[in-house]
Amino acid sequence: MIFVNMADDIRNLREDLKKIFGKHAKEVVAYQMFKGRPIALVFVRTVLAGRSPLSARNKVSLAAPHELAEMLVDPGNNLWCEDGKGTLYAYEVCDAVEAKHFRLTVLL
Repeated sequence: MIFVNMADDIRNLREDLKKIFGKHAKEVVAYQMFKGRPIALVFVRTVLAGRSPLSARNKVSLAAPHELAEMLVDPGNNLWCEDGKGTLYAYEVCDAVEAKHFRLTVLL
């Protein structure tokens, strides 16, 4: 897991995100793949700029484990399931519970 201010801080990442997300690339707060390898990237400045009732510390502590869990379950973000009625769902294991918050304690 790597914490950086913004995607622009990692050479060429912004261009990679533009190819994937188009005009919404600047809104991406984290990403799970880099040059074909699983990695959890958290763009701290982008996370902090997002609208949320959470404190700055809690915004980052929510984004980081969210991306870590999703990277571990589906690093390529390419697994899908079908509900039997024609609807597809991505294996984004954290998105369904994203509105829930939890406290993260870091031991140094």
